[in-house]
Amino acid sequence: MEEYSQESLAKYPMLILKKEINALSLSLLFVLLINFIYSSDYLPDYEAYMNIYNQTGEMLTNSNIGPIFVLFIKTVSYLELPYSVFRSLIIIISTCMMMVFIGKWKYHNDLVVFDYVLFISASIIFIEFFMVRLRAGFCIAFFLVAIYIFLKKSLSAKLIALSILIPCFFIHKETAISLTFFLIIPLCLLWINKRFSIYYENKKINLEFIIIILFMIIIILNYAVYNYYSIRGAHLYSNLNPLRILAINVGCILLITSYIFNKKFQLNYNILIINYCIMSAVVLMVSILGYAASSGEAISRILGVYPMILIFYISVQNLNKLEFRLIVLSLFINSILSLKSLIGA
Repeated sequence: MEEYSQESLAKYPMLILKKEINALSLSLLFVLLINFIYSSDYLPDYEAYMNIYNQTGEMLTNSNIGPIFVLFIKTVSYLELPYSVFRSLIIIISTCMMMVFIGKWKYHNDLVVFDYVLFISASIIFIEFFMVRLRAGFCIAFFLVAIYIFLKKSLSAKLIALSILIPCFFIHKETAISLTFFLIIPLCLLWINKRFSIYYENKKINLEFIIIILFMIIIILNYAVYNYYSIRGAHLYSNLNPLRILAINVGCILLITSYIFNKKFQLNYNILIINYCIMSAVVLMVSILGYAASSGEAISRILGVYPMILIFYISVQNLNKLEFRLIVLSLFINSILSLKSLIGA
C-alpha cells in the first residue's frame, strides 16, 4: 500500500486506499452512512412516505403519485419488506446513479478548503433530496444520469439515455418538468447554436437572443407554477421566503462575477449558469410584483432543484479556480436553506 506523509494526510484526508475520492463522491457515501447508522424517523416527510408505502390496492394506484414510483412500492411491498428497507433501497439506487457521473469528477487538490465546503454543502443537499424528498431525489438521480449519457456522441448512448429519461416523468412529474426547463431546454439551445455555427460559416446566434429565449421560458415556468400550485394542496399556500430570494440572487451575483473576470468567455455548458441567473432575476421580479404571495412554497420547491444542477455542472464542466469557488459558495448558500428545512426551523 502506498504511504503518505503526515503533511499529505493532514492536507488530504479524503484518501481511500490508493485512490483519492472527490468531495462529491464522499458526500454521497456520507449520506449512505447516515442512512444506515441513524434512524430517519426524525426527518420531514418520513411519516408521509410511510403512509404512502402502507397504502394498498386502488388507493395507491389512484393516488397522485408517479406510476413507476407506485410500481416500485408495490414490488417492495410484495416482497413483504419493511418501510425502512424501502427507504434504504431508494437511497442506495439514487446515490449509485449519481455516482455514475460524480465519480468522474477530478478532485481539486489545490483548493482543499473549498472541497471541504463542497463536501458539507453537497451532503446537506443530498440528505434533503435522497432522505427527505424521496420521489424528487429518485427522479433527479435518473434524470441527471440520462442527460450525462445523452451528452456522449454515440447513437446507442443517446437511445439508452432516452430509455432512462422518459420514465422520470412517471416517477415525479413536477420535478421532471422543472428539470426540463432548467436543463434540457438550455442544452437544446446550446446544440442549436452549434448547428447554426456549422451551417452558416461559423456564425453564431447572439448570446442576447439566447438570454431572451431563456427569460421567456422561465417566465412561462413561473406562470405555470402560479396557476398550478393550488392543485397540490393547501400546504403549498405561502409567501416566498425572502431568504430563498436572497440565496439565489447572491449566488447569481457570485456566478456572474466569474464571467466578468473571464475574458475568454465561450458559450458551453455554462448556459446552465446563465439560465440559473435568469431564473433568479425572474423570481425576484415575480416576488416584487406580488405574484408569489400564495405560491411561494411551490416556487421554493422548484428552486430547490437547481443546486443539484449546479452539482451536475461541476461534474461535467472543466472549471477554473474562480468558477469552482463561486459555484461552491453558491451551493453553500443554498445548503443553508436546505438545512433550515431539515431541522424544521
